[in-house]
Amino acid sequence: MTQDSTTPASPWWLQAGDEECPSCLRRYHVDAGYYCVHCDQPICPFCVVELRESRETVCPGCQEEA
Repeated sequence: MTQDSTTPASPWWLQAGDEECPSCLRRYHVDAGYYCVHCDQPICPFCVVELRESRETVCPGCQEEA
């Protein structure tokens, strides 16, 4: 299947959006973001860490502290 100029190169949630991730400084859509359960910091879909035992989402900084 070929890609024309009307088809985006990647899904909308991976394209640059309005928010900026404090961890990696990438731009992302707020609808695709997460929040750290420890510090309530916004996290992009690329940086979010899911704790295996509790299934909580944390930022890279809080994961390093744990």
